[in-house]
Amino acid sequence: MYSLTQAFYAASGGEYNPKGFKTACRLAGIENFTFHDLRHTCINNWRLQGHDFFRIMAASGHKTMSVFKRYNTVSEEELKSLVNPRMDTIMDTKQEKGVTPHGVTP
Repeated sequence: MYSLTQAFYAASGGEYNPKGFKTACRLAGIENFTFHDLRHTCINNWRLQGHDFFRIMAASGHKTMSVFKRYNTVSEEELKSLVNPRMDTIMDTKQEKGVTPHGVTP
């Protein structure tokens, strides 16, 4: 059995163990994922939970907004949520068959 402690810490002294993390990912079937990805995920999740940038920056140790912005990934779903679902009706982008903004089509 592979323990979570083995994935993150070296047995000799409590330092981060990159080999252990890679082994844990391989055993879990996780590909193309690094320990640093956990940092990105944590910061993005805090943002999604509604925490303000200043507190997240303080917790993550970012000193400048330009570096901090690299850690925030806005998903396509988040962008879509900015658009009011009724907008399609207002803008008439979802047209019924045979009806256009210019009249009825044959």
